[in-house]
Amino acid sequence: MRTILIITTLFIYLTTYGQKESTYITGKLYTIDGLTYDKLNKDTVRLVTIELFSNGKQLIATRTDLNGRFRWTVCSNKLLNNSLAIKTTAAGYYQKTYDFKLRSDTLIVLTLVPDPKKEITLKKQSEYEYNLFHECGAKELETEYKENAFYRHCDGRILTFKQLMNRKENLNEWNKIINDK
Repeated sequence: MRTILIITTLFIYLTTYGQKESTYITGKLYTIDGLTYDKLNKDTVRLVTIELFSNGKQLIATRTDLNGRFRWTVCSNKLLNNSLAIKTTAAGYYQKTYDFKLRSDTLIVLTLVPDPKKEITLKKQSEYEYNLFHECGAKELETEYKENAFYRHCDGRILTFKQLMNRKENLNEWNKIINDK
């Protein structure tokens, strides 16, 4: 009986506190792992459009995989007061925004509520995603490589696109430096 009580307490503690550290550090990349699931039947919801905002500004947009999972890296410098908002859009579900305080790497579980009226259809979700993702593609990468654009890491390092490719760096951790000239 005591073993069951200890295991249950440990499980509750680990599922309640998904953040691994308690201090916020500027200039650090944080990893956000997430899972989306249906509130009624507890199944994972796949191909959900996920957007990350801080101070009303969109930082990242992506889609969950076939298992309802997503992963982001975000620079702590981009978060205002450690706050972020995550917006979900999925066919057959209500669109919802969740607010969080981020202190470290974390695991986030997002509960989606089915919409009986199904106001967001697959077609509406596709149109919504098109407006988010239409600029991405191989042609953009080819242009950036030819331009030899510069990128800044969260920790302050600056490298060219070519250097990033040669080092096999994760482009999600780097931001293109815009040259206004």
